[in-house]
Amino acid sequence: MEKSHSLKAEDLLASLLNNAPLGIIYGDEAGKVTQVNHLAKVLLQVRPVGKKMTGQHILTCVDHIPLLHHRLSRFLEKKSKSFHTEAININERYIVVKGVSVRNGFICIINEVTRLKEMEAESIQSMIAGQENERRRIAREIHDGIGPLLSFSKLELDAFLDEYVDHSNALAEEKLVNIRQTLDSVTNDLRDLSHHLIPRLLEEFGLFSAFNNLVARHNNLAKSHIDFYCSFGSETRFNRDLELNLYRCGQELVSNAVKHASASEILVQLIKHDRSIILMVEDNGVGFDPEKNNPENFGIGLTNIETRVRTLHGEFFIESLANRGTTASIEFPLK
Repeated sequence: MEKSHSLKAEDLLASLLNNAPLGIIYGDEAGKVTQVNHLAKVLLQVRPVGKKMTGQHILTCVDHIPLLHHRLSRFLEKKSKSFHTEAININERYIVVKGVSVRNGFICIINEVTRLKEMEAESIQSMIAGQENERRRIAREIHDGIGPLLSFSKLELDAFLDEYVDHSNALAEEKLVNIRQTLDSVTNDLRDLSHHLIPRLLEEFGLFSAFNNLVARHNNLAKSHIDFYCSFGSETRFNRDLELNLYRCGQELVSNAVKHASASEILVQLIKHDRSIILMVEDNGVGFDPEKNNPENFGIGLTNIETRVRTLHGEFFIESLANRGTTASIEFPLK
């Protein structure tokens, strides 16, 4: 009779497992899988299809998912009583995994979050598109409104200096010349701002020309020396979104190296491979504490880079040592 009740309980548990809306794995203290439902196998994309997980060590079942393998390994070593992964991408399908220690073993819960990640990506893309539209609007205001007004003011001042100024009054002439120089400086700053807001070279000639121009403009300021290497020429073009986002990331990284890292030497590289394109920015600046080298501690600029990289399914790495400089690299897949 007891055996009959035991079988019924096992059948009930098996039914609950297989009808659960989540992937569920039970394991013993040694890490061997004792029970697993079908959805867990589907979400983990266990290969080959139909491979038996029961009786196998959990780590051998997830060796094709490095992040999860690492977290489970530490978890089984009793480094923590529970764990929770961020979204893991397995062949364009996203999952999150939670694990917790229980008596005589562990439980892992697997939840698919693909639709949530898609909604997040759509939201981020809309935000970036809004930012770019606002940049264009401001650049047009500068180009069509403020720019011409400043140019007209400068012409009027030049005419006044030529016709009406008493050159015997050196003090008055000096002040007017200073005003003209200020107008020149403001006009140049606005022109640079307009170029920053709308990279026309990027739209017309692509990444090679746009980065060449970016580097040349920074070198003209003489604050830092920037070298630029590119494995392709202006004839090579990419998807418009990829070009724009890669250029924006480059602008931010170079600006950080010049303004915040106080670097005297900077190397910018663009390297195209068969399946990806890599942007790398290295500097000899002040660097920062590697313990703080994670997205939670990034400033607004680097957070924006993280956001842009994520929308195009890229990867962003940043390495730094105090007083030893910083290396930042971004890799976008080419599809």
